Amino acid sequence: MIWRSTAQILASFVVASVVVWFSPLLLGPLGLGEFAFVGQLGLTVLALSVLDRVFRRFSGSSPEH
Repeated sequence: MIWRSTAQILASFVVASVVVWFSPLLLGPLGLGEFAFVGQLGLTVLALSVLDRVFRRFSGSSPEH
C-alpha cells in the first residue's frame, strides 16, 4: 500500500515538472508569454487536479462534493 502512494507522489512531481517546463512554450504562441509565471502556476494546478481525479478513479474512492 505504501508503494502506491509513493508512486502517486513521484508521478505528481513528474507531471508538475513537465508542466512547468513546457508551459512557457505553450503560452508564447497563444500570446500569453508575459503571463508565463502565473500561467505556469495555473497550468500546474490544473494538471495536478486532473491527476488527482485519475488517482481517485483508479483507487476506487469517490470524490467529495
